[in-house]
Order: sequence, then structure tokens, then C-alpha cells
Amino acid sequence: AMEALVDKGKCRSIGVSNYPLLLIHDLVAQARVPVSCNQIEVHAYYARESLVNYCLSRDICVTAHTPLGGGVVNNQTWDT
Repeated sequence: AMEALVDKGKCRSIGVSNYPLLLIHDLVAQARVPVSCNQIEVHAYYARESLVNYCLSRDICVTAHTPLGGGVVNNQTWDT
């Protein structure tokens, strides 16, 4: 469905969110339109180096959500 939108000029690229290594690998192998971005949880306490390196090696940008840490780290740091 998203590839058709790119074909029609409705969007320029396709990004995904929370795709782990195996799923992004399958998508890269099957997609006609290259994936441009993968938004994943990445921070100092959860580096995910293999996934980040895989994405970067295939020109897929990585966008971090919760880049300052998540869950317990946020609770301890910000008293939330």
C-alpha cells in the first residue's frame, strides 16, 4: 500500500517503526521501494548496535525514540 503512494507521488519515502533486525531484513529483501528510516528505542542503556549497524549499512537512517533512556531510568532521573 505504501509503495503505491510513492508511485503516485503522494509521499517520497517509506519509514518504519520498531522493526527488529529479522523483520527489517525481510522487508529490505522484499520491498520494491527502499526503506528510508527505522524509528527504534535506542539510548545509552539499550544500544542495539547490530540493528543500528545493519540499518546504516543499507542506507536506512535510524531515529531514536526515548534517546535519554526509558522506563525505570526516566522514573529515577525525573521523579515521574
